[in-house]
Amino acid sequence: MNETSPKPKITELLEQLETAVKDTEKVDILNELSDLLLNSEPEKAMKYAAEGLELGERIDYKNGISKCLKKIGAVNRNHSDYQQALEYYRKSLKIDEELGSKNGISICLLNIGSVYNSQGNYEKALKFFRKSLKIAEKLGDKQGIATCLKNIGLVYDDWSDYPKALEYHTKSLEIYEELCDKKGIAGCLHNIGNVRMAQGNYPKALELFQQAMLINNEIGNKQWLCFNFNNIGLVYDYLSDYPQALEYHHKSLKIDEKLGDKMRISYCLKNIGIIHWNRSDYPQALEYYHKSLEIDKELGNKNGISICLLNIGVVYANQGNYAKALEYYHKSLEIREELSDKGGISSCQINIGMLYTGTDEIQKALQYLTEGLNLAKEIGAPDREKEAYEGLSAAYEKMNDHSKALEYYKLFKEINDTIFNEEKSKQIAEMQTKYETEKKEKEAEIYRLKNVELVEANRIIAEEKAKSEKLLLNILPVRVANDLKENGMTEPESFDNATVFFSDIVGFTKLSANLEPKFLIDELSDIFTAFDMIMEKHRCERIKTIGDAYLAVCGLPTENPNHAENVVKAALEIKEYLAKRNKCSEIEWRIRIGIHSGKVVGGIVGIKKYIYDVFGDTINTASRMESNSEPMEINISEATHSIVKDKFNFTERPSHEVKGKGEMKMYFVR
Repeated sequence: MNETSPKPKITELLEQLETAVKDTEKVDILNELSDLLLNSEPEKAMKYAAEGLELGERIDYKNGISKCLKKIGAVNRNHSDYQQALEYYRKSLKIDEELGSKNGISICLLNIGSVYNSQGNYEKALKFFRKSLKIAEKLGDKQGIATCLKNIGLVYDDWSDYPKALEYHTKSLEIYEELCDKKGIAGCLHNIGNVRMAQGNYPKALELFQQAMLINNEIGNKQWLCFNFNNIGLVYDYLSDYPQALEYHHKSLKIDEKLGDKMRISYCLKNIGIIHWNRSDYPQALEYYHKSLEIDKELGNKNGISICLLNIGVVYANQGNYAKALEYYHKSLEIREELSDKGGISSCQINIGMLYTGTDEIQKALQYLTEGLNLAKEIGAPDREKEAYEGLSAAYEKMNDHSKALEYYKLFKEINDTIFNEEKSKQIAEMQTKYETEKKEKEAEIYRLKNVELVEANRIIAEEKAKSEKLLLNILPVRVANDLKENGMTEPESFDNATVFFSDIVGFTKLSANLEPKFLIDELSDIFTAFDMIMEKHRCERIKTIGDAYLAVCGLPTENPNHAENVVKAALEIKEYLAKRNKCSEIEWRIRIGIHSGKVVGGIVGIKKYIYDVFGDTINTASRMESNSEPMEINISEATHSIVKDKFNFTERPSHEVKGKGEMKMYFVR
């Protein structure tokens, strides 16, 4: 992966700006420069956007004005100046409405929704995201629809409504897959991983982040690769595997430094600080928090500054230095109040209240916890409500007001049960069970050690047996495999009513001559695996592949009255799968399909390397149907047609001369 910064592109744009003749072109270039510098050099981003805005207003270039207003809004949003951000986004929205630019309106609504989401105002965020979604749906803009669904999923994730979050992220993923948009697919996998991580399903979260990482690495999406590294680090942090966590956060930091993305650098430094805090390495934690704080101050990122101050306060609280902790908590609170960030204010107040509970200043504790609770209720933040109830219960317990303590503890339990979904509850139950049985397990440890050799031997035998059975079932039909296991032999059988599917790839020899062997085998494996799954779904049996040819049958070794219908359905689904795959694939693979029904003999061939094969004139005729078919067509014989003629649509073909058969009627399935 080539990790480069956007500097060459910036240099190119600056050169274009010097030579641009049209003022409208200059505005567009200034807007693009602002976009590139948004995270790395926000002051320059603001400068270019402001220059573009001034020039755009001078020449009355409304489309350019609207874009520059959006960029200024984005800089303010990144600086956590939410009121200013909303002001500029609304100005942009007004112009887009005047221009009748539905796409521009949709983007503005998304941006406004993002600001409200950052403020923890989830209801307003959803309102604007849904308005944007409605416009995207009317325009038939699938990319816009996927983006809106993704943002709605993010709101529900922040709101701790994980089932809803998964629902919207999955819908978004389906659209990106339909569009073959790898960047969008990777982003959705990452977001679903975030939900799984929040639910405590760390193995699944890790799997999803790694899938996203592979895609982003493949397409060279360095910024999102950093996100993947970072979140893999967070999973390892939750699993208390701190060396692995640090490794991935440092990987993310390294790329961010090469990209010059100061916003992301600061974020990575915070996460590294958190890991050192988890390890109780407080000096190192403070070092990284202060590094992050300096960058946030340089960027004017008030949200980041507030988070750093809060984190530093937490370190001092853990060290028992409550005076220092309170100092930093109050500094953090001041910034949140300046930003009118109710969610952040609530968090700070609850942290301060908790700390006062520890210092026995109970009246102050009650004041801050109650204020934090009221704000959490106002903005609908159940996680913070839960923390406040827990703190209030502890505070009243210290005052020996057991009635009040119990009242708040009940409220804490009630909201805790509400916000945790079934999966989380199940995980907690499992942890409790594990804790309760731990003592018994230790008592049984000696017994297990004595029997470990026997247990291990049985495990290995069971694993090897399972492997053998799986291998046997991959080679032979289930009934034949069972006959061999039970009797050591199986007799050939004749089946009067069976339907045979035969396909091969058009121009395979010519195509394969120009492809790398590994790539070719991987492609065939991918295609035939999909064929196998489709055949299994329709209760058909894959017999064998011969190079690029694929042979399958329905009606043996177990009789099936719907043998012809099942094979035609499978053929239609295979054709649809391949057509869809070709839209996103490097190579366009096309097949011819032939189907015929009749009598078939099936049985084992050989005595050392078992192969189940089928024989008879029906097999040969199916092969003739395939050779007389056309690319991406399903050609069936008159025998098959007579069975399924009332269940599908067909195009009758002129009779064909078939080798060894004479004139034969054939039909294309539609």
